[in-house]
Amino acid sequence: MSQFERANDIFDALRDRTTWEMRQETWYKMRHTGLRRISPPYPGAADLHFPLIDALIERMKPFYYGQLFATDQFATFVSLKTQPADTTSEVASWFDYRLKQKSNFQRKILTTIDAMLMAGRAPIKVYWDFELGQLCFAAIAPSYFILPADTEELEEAPWLVHVLLMSVDQYKANPNFRQDEDFVNRIRGNTVAETGLYGLGQQYDTIKRREGITFTKTNRQIVLWEIYSKENDRVCFETYSPQSLEEADYVRPKQWLPYEHDCYPFISLRSEIKDEGWYSPRGIPEIVAAFEDSLCRQWNFKHDYMDFVNKPLFKNTQGISNPQNVSFLPGSSLPQGLEPAVMPAPPISFDQELQMTRALAEYRVSIPDLGATQHLSGRPGSRGDVTATQVQAIIGQSGLSDDMRSRVFRLDMADLYRMCWELYKQYDAKSLTFVLFDTVGQVPPDALQGEYEIQPNGAADSWNKPAAMQKAVARLQLLGNSPYWKRNELEKNLVEIDDPRLIKRAYQDPGIEQQNQMEQQAQEISIMLLGFPAQVQPADDDKAHLQSLQGYVDAELQQGKPLDPKFARLALGHIQGHMQALNQKRDPALNQVRQQIAPLIDYLQKMAMMDQQQQQQQQPGNVIPGPGAQPPQPQQPQEPPTAKDLSSIQSDRVKDATAVANSLANLIKAGVQINMADVNTALSNMGLPPINPMAHPLSPATPPEPPPQVGTQPLV
Repeated sequence: MSQFERANDIFDALRDRTTWEMRQETWYKMRHTGLRRISPPYPGAADLHFPLIDALIERMKPFYYGQLFATDQFATFVSLKTQPADTTSEVASWFDYRLKQKSNFQRKILTTIDAMLMAGRAPIKVYWDFELGQLCFAAIAPSYFILPADTEELEEAPWLVHVLLMSVDQYKANPNFRQDEDFVNRIRGNTVAETGLYGLGQQYDTIKRREGITFTKTNRQIVLWEIYSKENDRVCFETYSPQSLEEADYVRPKQWLPYEHDCYPFISLRSEIKDEGWYSPRGIPEIVAAFEDSLCRQWNFKHDYMDFVNKPLFKNTQGISNPQNVSFLPGSSLPQGLEPAVMPAPPISFDQELQMTRALAEYRVSIPDLGATQHLSGRPGSRGDVTATQVQAIIGQSGLSDDMRSRVFRLDMADLYRMCWELYKQYDAKSLTFVLFDTVGQVPPDALQGEYEIQPNGAADSWNKPAAMQKAVARLQLLGNSPYWKRNELEKNLVEIDDPRLIKRAYQDPGIEQQNQMEQQAQEISIMLLGFPAQVQPADDDKAHLQSLQGYVDAELQQGKPLDPKFARLALGHIQGHMQALNQKRDPALNQVRQQIAPLIDYLQKMAMMDQQQQQQQQPGNVIPGPGAQPPQPQQPQEPPTAKDLSSIQSDRVKDATAVANSLANLIKAGVQINMADVNTALSNMGLPPINPMAHPLSPATPPEPPPQVGTQPLV
């Protein structure tokens, strides 16, 4: 197709959308400045603008904002190939990090949402900036985007035009544009209107004159057209000025897009799906324009009435001369023959009419909230008030509209995310690092070349955080104790609605927490083996501690090692502490746990009885005889000790060493400074060898290491 024919098609498209373009100009004025009163009834009459359109748009934008940012990530990735779930989750986190932190997506998408609510449909450009080395977005005003009016989807368009409005300095700063001075002077400003010429040789009529689209009134600006089309399934674009559309007057030679996705670099967001055609979706101004016009008129009429009522009028019944000399002050008397004129009451309640009109407008566009009480003013019940059933019905009906609106929005966002992913795969596959909350991660290189199904996150009620929290709490209460549902996932869903960062910071997997608690109990077992009691902490997982202690005792018995009676006594006290803690926490499994550890308690009680009997049989050996005591009798020579006697002596020396160690440990805990010389002196007084680097054959045996975790049944 020649450039001449393509230009004719573009101007035909401009002619076809003339009505739509004029309406957009009207909607813009109504939103920002309002339409002025054509004929005020008297000088100084009120000329007010009720900002209904602007208020509805500003209240609707958080709904779409919640579709994007209510969850911790923009999209969910589903791998089409077999790979670990953690890898797929890392890819989704990487994609989310690149969009939020390494692009201008967050700023441009909000501008595009605003334009969509105004015009019904708004395009956004997705391109790779080779100078910055990152993905970039450009929000495009709907009037600066031209394509055939009967186009429904962008990829079906035979051509499309992106209108660029820039200053002369911006044009000259781009080295890719044609820079000869004569050409720049011909395309700047409204040269066609000044010279009476047109590049195509056609008559320059009002249909083709679009300020900011085909010309500008100032010669300090330049309008350019980027004309995109497809040739052999590849996208190319040509850059021309609408001031001169001849073949030789190109601003930039034909360029082929280097993108592998072979699609137009644009995505459009729609507010609704209605009739066929590019301009069929309606924005909020088109739907509620009549309501804003009515509100402005009612508001002005109210102030007109107030002008007459708030300024009192008087009747001159006796022909007072010079009434202008009469002063009216608070508390003063009226002169004779002057009577106040009583103004009639207003025929309608202006405030009631204003509220009803506003409520009708909000009902018409289905604002997703219950801010206006008029939404709940249904037919009252038998007692004269609105019932809860009516309120729930209104909320349900509004929820259906919200769900449909959010689904349409997520359809377009899915196309945008897929285009972004294709560009990332092509140009950014070597950047593997990402940041998730306060941690740094890295994606496997092969994962970025995988095939994924990308689904936008968000839901119809993402904007309403209190309602979503209430639903999550009800879900947790209903399903949290069911064996068919994962309670940890339900809890994470509840926290995610409030603050997704808390999941990474505060959440701990139940299995890891149980393992940590059992390791803590193993340390407490080591303390009890040294003869010290282990304290029960309020934050302990009592069942995990009891399970770890039971596993240690079972492992010792399987190896044929009887427990030390002193350890058995300390372990009994420790078990009693955990059972009391379970009772204070009102654990429903307390009785079951008591039954499971009953054999362990019986065995430890028997071993503790042996310790008590040994203590009663032992006589103190460090008592100094007092006055009047009989001197010790000389002992008869005894036979040399046998191996059995040596074993008994060794056992006694071990007990003595243990007693010394316990005493020294208690002194250290009390804050007494003890050095190595003091320890050796205490050992010498007990008849024990001092501490030296070489092991003594009769030195106390080293306490055994905590045994590994055994496969005992977990305590429920």
